[in-house]
Amino acid sequence: MLFRSSTHNPILIPVKEHWWESKLVYNTAAIKLGDRIYLLYRAMGDDHVARFGLAVSKNGVDFVRLPYPVFLPSEDYELPHPSKLDHDRERGGVEDPRIILVGNTLYIIYTAFHKMCHLAMAKISLEAFRNMINETKTYHGKDLSSDWNLSWERIGLVFPHLFEIPEIFSRNSVMLQLQQDLVILFYRIHKGDILVSLSSSPEGPWEDRGIPFLTKRFPWEKER
Repeated sequence: MLFRSSTHNPILIPVKEHWWESKLVYNTAAIKLGDRIYLLYRAMGDDHVARFGLAVSKNGVDFVRLPYPVFLPSEDYELPHPSKLDHDRERGGVEDPRIILVGNTLYIIYTAFHKMCHLAMAKISLEAFRNMINETKTYHGKDLSSDWNLSWERIGLVFPHLFEIPEIFSRNSVMLQLQQDLVILFYRIHKGDILVSLSSSPEGPWEDRGIPFLTKRFPWEKER
């Protein structure tokens, strides 16, 4: 067996005392930097709006979490649309992060949920990320969520032309660097197949029409 569930599961659970992650913690991005493993995870709290929390571990099992979010919805395309504010569960925000280190820059590709879900990107230099980690240690107990959020540079929507098309969304992505000047993006448009697009930069631009990578074949995957 290649993979076995950890006997320590779940490694993260909601924290009822933290209003922003009191309901759910899930859909995480993981990366190892030096001797530490970082989880950038999706959290949902009392207002049913998604934000990203950060957890740190030496062994990949025992995590220390920051008591505040490190990435918050702030752009128009990330903020909940008024029509979603009465939803019982997900009302909007930033969801489902993936993270990759390219050179000295950490890139995240994530789902921005406004009226519909659309892929978006942001970045932070490795130096700025480490500085924020050190600042967190220095100012123990202080809410640095705003400082963290400002440390990320928003790149914007991956496919901005889809944003105004009713009922069309993009999400469920992962980005890989194949060569120094070639980056590949796997993603899904609406309820279609998994597509792949290429770019010479992790910031795009990406090919408008993706090449099918995995197509729907079986009854249990016909919906999406």
